[in-house]
Amino acid sequence: MTNRAFTELYPVDNETAEYVETLLKLGAVIVGKSKMCSFAAGENPGDWIDFHCPFNPRGDQYQSPGSSSAGAGASLAGYSWLEYAVGTDSGITRSNTLQEASRMLYLAAGSIRAPAACNGVFGLRPSFEAASLHGVFRLSR
Repeated sequence: MTNRAFTELYPVDNETAEYVETLLKLGAVIVGKSKMCSFAAGENPGDWIDFHCPFNPRGDQYQSPGSSSAGAGASLAGYSWLEYAVGTDSGITRSNTLQEASRMLYLAAGSIRAPAACNGVFGLRPSFEAASLHGVFRLSR
């Protein structure tokens, strides 16, 4: 979860998400893990506290690599030999004001789509329940 307090309090899961297991069965080769911001809370580069923000290879060293799945978007843009990356997309959050709604739309509605757009790659958010979420860390219930 890229949050030091969380990783110190809770043990590492020993379970592989069903979606990742399916990719492996289909022949995918996992070459690494990428960063996401704390609890998928869309942070700007200067707001990353516990870990450094991924570098946006298409930016000017100050451009945000996106929101929660920032590492997925940045890795695809930076390494031409990567074909895909796995991320999350939490969907649209309800809000009380138009200003809050526009901020939440950037923060929550584009967890894979915003990093894709910021880094110049394609991002796909599957329809709800189109892919298994078994083994994926849930932010809320």
